[in-house]
Amino acid sequence: MSQRYISVILPLALEWEPVYRGDESLRIGDRVSVWFSGRKYIGAVSGEVSTPDVDPGKIRDAIRPQERYEPVSEREIAYWRHLASYYLCTVGEVYKAAYPYGRLRGEEIESRSEDRLRQRLERTREKLAVARKDSTRERYQEDILRIEAALSGKAYAASAPTIEATTLSKILNPEETRPVLCSGLAPSLVPGEIAPLVAETLTAGRSVLYLVPEIEAGASVGEDLSMRFPGLILYHSRLSESQRRSAGFRAREEEPVFVLGTRSALFLPFRDLGLIIVSEEQSPSFKQDSPAPRYNARDAAILLAKVHGSRLLITALTPSLESVYNASAGRYAACPFSGGAVTRCRTILIDTGAEWRKGGMKGNFSIKLLEAILGCPGKVLIVESYLRDELLGLIPEASEKLVFGAREGMYGPDFKGVSLVASVQTDRYFSRGNFRADERADQLLRQFSSYCSKEGSEGTFIIQTRQPRHPVLKQLAEGGDVTASLLEERQACGYPPYSRITDVVLRDVNTARLHALAGPLAGILRDAFPGISILGPEAVPGDEITSVIRILLPRDRDLKPRKEQIRRIVDTYKKDRHYAGHIHLDVDPL
Repeated sequence: MSQRYISVILPLALEWEPVYRGDESLRIGDRVSVWFSGRKYIGAVSGEVSTPDVDPGKIRDAIRPQERYEPVSEREIAYWRHLASYYLCTVGEVYKAAYPYGRLRGEEIESRSEDRLRQRLERTREKLAVARKDSTRERYQEDILRIEAALSGKAYAASAPTIEATTLSKILNPEETRPVLCSGLAPSLVPGEIAPLVAETLTAGRSVLYLVPEIEAGASVGEDLSMRFPGLILYHSRLSESQRRSAGFRAREEEPVFVLGTRSALFLPFRDLGLIIVSEEQSPSFKQDSPAPRYNARDAAILLAKVHGSRLLITALTPSLESVYNASAGRYAACPFSGGAVTRCRTILIDTGAEWRKGGMKGNFSIKLLEAILGCPGKVLIVESYLRDELLGLIPEASEKLVFGAREGMYGPDFKGVSLVASVQTDRYFSRGNFRADERADQLLRQFSSYCSKEGSEGTFIIQTRQPRHPVLKQLAEGGDVTASLLEERQACGYPPYSRITDVVLRDVNTARLHALAGPLAGILRDAFPGISILGPEAVPGDEITSVIRILLPRDRDLKPRKEQIRRIVDTYKKDRHYAGHIHLDVDPL
């Protein structure tokens, strides 16, 4: 009887997929228990091997594990391969990121979850039976719909019949197959604007994924969306292991689901995605720094949309230069948002250098800013929360109107009704060592300015700086846009979006060895890529054990083979110098 051989993906950084013997019942995606290098692992069958390139006598058996592990879909495997290829890592590393806990014993987890939901449903029905106020009864009825939807696993759009077309849904081309970039859309408006698109997709029997950059943002958006879609699934790293496993099982079911999550939600085992929304796509929080795969959720979402044939909507109040460039080049469809309330914000620059010279400063605050705070009739948002005690010591009488702490992508009720926003230490955004500093400063400051406007009135945004003539600040104060000039600078310097960066990162507590090995590797790379800009090795500021070699690759047809060549050179270098574990590649670093 002939032997059957299968390849298996293991949760390891392997450049190949080990071969095992498997019985006829095993299919692609089935989970198997195997031995590798003296340890047992749970892997996923990735294919059938007709003629193994190793001695058949050394091939071991792959068996079904005693615990129940759900199979992996071929779409998931295809997605993992796309990510591994683009981000120069292994499929095993992507598999490990997608299934960090194995997601086993699904029936037990689902049973416990359903028991809790049924108990909650019974208590809510009892409360509804004795409720007297109409508003209270409506709230309990909404809760019952939400719990019943959760029990069914279906993202039921309870309000779908009453969801009216929005500005965004009216201007979007339903036939567009490219990613759609919607600029000028504040994050707080996204849930309401995309509701008709979500309802339409769920009604068509396809699932929806809504990505937000941070867990706090997800909590705020979730409150809004769960009222419209009671079956909404939240997914992020702070959930318990059981909750994440349960979300994985629900995503796999036949019924469509609506998932709101951070970047890790990209790895849920969706059966059929029809719509992906990436909110605040420019946020650095979408970038996974460690471990591999070191992906950007926005770009990974593009790959996922291709695998599922789904629509992709990318939104941002102030989009990244990469997205602006892609829209201008026709890779994205541009859809500028002009709906919602008309907002106005007057920007005032205070030159702190001049104020210091004439005695107009009290600590970190200018007297002009203090006077503006005292004279403001509404709420005042101070961007830097760590200056709270100092400011309250200077003007304690303003404590009732002060709100502290704002950062990119923040959603929150405390920022409603703000008439004045103040950025006290603005110069910290303009780092000379980061080519993205001006872009990020512009994004952050425009985000902050959006909090100080409300319909029918003009808000004020006060910026303290020693650089009042800085192009970003000047354009903001004049109501202009610095995007075009920033793109011109990037093009002149050969930086993204006109090139693609791959960083070769070396880390070693033995700094002498680190520097001794980083220099020769940079030399090898320069010899391999003549005419390509290769910077470094350079130490990371504040990090003595890390050295980076930065490679600026042209965006042309040779981009992919050049990236693969970088990986081969680095892999060979690690093996020859016995330096494994100290070098990794970071594609499209931020």
